[in-house]
Amino acid sequence: MNEKNHDIRQHAHAARSAFAELVKGYCNLHKLDDAGGILAGKPIEIDGVSFSLVHDEDVQPGTLFLYTGYGSVPGERAAAVHASLLEINLFLHRIGGAATFALAPGRNEVALAEYFPLAGLTPELLDALLADAVRNALSWRATHFLDKGQAEAQVRARTDIGAAMRQRLLGKGNRQ
Repeated sequence: MNEKNHDIRQHAHAARSAFAELVKGYCNLHKLDDAGGILAGKPIEIDGVSFSLVHDEDVQPGTLFLYTGYGSVPGERAAAVHASLLEINLFLHRIGGAATFALAPGRNEVALAEYFPLAGLTPELLDALLADAVRNALSWRATHFLDKGQAEAQVRARTDIGAAMRQRLLGKGNRQ
């Protein structure tokens, strides 16, 4: 095995360990006893909002992917909701956000996909991210982001929080 492959495997192993420790720490913080299930992809539910924490070393080894279930698209306003989500995705792209709204495959449910560096991410920071995501998902369920000004303000606030968190984590990760 050459040195480059060895370094890649070491990095992947360290990231896998960091993800496992993060999930175990979060479970300890909330007295949850299914860290193994969460590590295997089982969702977490907080106040009726479903989350999946994913680490995929083949895609991006040092990254936590956070998927938040926003809820079902209302049938009578589906076209307007889909159009609003597409506009928000363009807005997110313009401001450099690391998040994307999508429809969950095979279901009529909206999900927000975000990513964060694992380096420096603590159970307490993850808890803060999830609490903010709950607020946003519950707000979406009430308004479906059909008021463009309100939607952009809310998405910008979430993106600003996510960007600040990523910057904070990247700063911590670079010092280690």
